[in-house]
Amino acid sequence: MAQGRIRNAIKKKIRGVKSKSLAPATSGKPALSKKRRLKSATVRVMRKIGTVKEAFQSLEAQLKLQRFKIGKFQPKIKISVEKGHYTVKTVETADELKDVLKLRFDVFNREFMQTKRVVGVDVDKLDFICDHLVIRDNRAGRIVGTYRLNSSTFSNKFYSSAEFHFDEIKQMDGNILELGRAAIDKDYRTGVVIALLWRGISEYMLKTNTDILLGCASVKTTEPLPIGLVTYHLENKGVLKFDLNVEPTRKYRVKKLRSVIDYIEKNPFEYDEAAIEKMIPALFQSYIKMGFKAYGEPALDRDFNCIDFLIMIRLDQLEGSYKRRYNDKSKLKDT
Repeated sequence: MAQGRIRNAIKKKIRGVKSKSLAPATSGKPALSKKRRLKSATVRVMRKIGTVKEAFQSLEAQLKLQRFKIGKFQPKIKISVEKGHYTVKTVETADELKDVLKLRFDVFNREFMQTKRVVGVDVDKLDFICDHLVIRDNRAGRIVGTYRLNSSTFSNKFYSSAEFHFDEIKQMDGNILELGRAAIDKDYRTGVVIALLWRGISEYMLKTNTDILLGCASVKTTEPLPIGLVTYHLENKGVLKFDLNVEPTRKYRVKKLRSVIDYIEKNPFEYDEAAIEKMIPALFQSYIKMGFKAYGEPALDRDFNCIDFLIMIRLDQLEGSYKRRYNDKSKLKDT
């Protein structure tokens, strides 16, 4: 019923635009020339068309939300921590989740992919299954950061499985927590907000008895030589490992990657360590500092114009201060 009302409203709006643009002038003002009337009508129609496009985009977004049953969403784990004017929490209602999906659309689609669409949601079938950690700025009254949390306690389906085969990791002892769809409003990309997200992740790890953290880390490139250079760099630094039989699925495989790396090894002038370091995003760098390792060749994600590495760490392998902060479960509540 709701879908029908939306469609009828859009049709009515279009008919109204057409009728207004074609109606003859009836005011007492001097009649405009035919050319000026046509130009004025065209401008009015174009302005209305923008509104109609947004209405269609909004309808499409609502249909997506219905298809993935977002309206029936229920959280698996509830956490809530106040820190200054921020609240770190898991999403509890369908309306909160809709705000998360709109934020992800703004970051992934409008900012990173530079789509011309104004209205939309970033949503898939896992959003109903997973929990969603958010940072809420209470002064602005809105959600400004999010992470999707997918615990093997509740599901054996992983987002990473679309891009990688990693059966050996899935068969490891312990609970797995897959981190994904990290999105932060561009005005809030600070160390404070990232630290708050990890505060929430630590609380969630405690409540789900997490042993293994897993996810995809991205680098913004799709060109063969830069892909080869980043892969070569990570392997050279001991970050990239090949001992767990992780490999991209056929759809996401980077063709001739080994040929490119062979070329780099024969032409070392192509490798500029400082330049490659700058290609690796801050979020990926933070994973490396924590002790995460990447496994297998990268996957090529053409939808988001990037490559993804499967990264993983057991909590007992966390580095330095991160181990004290996140692996000592007796201290997690006080971090």
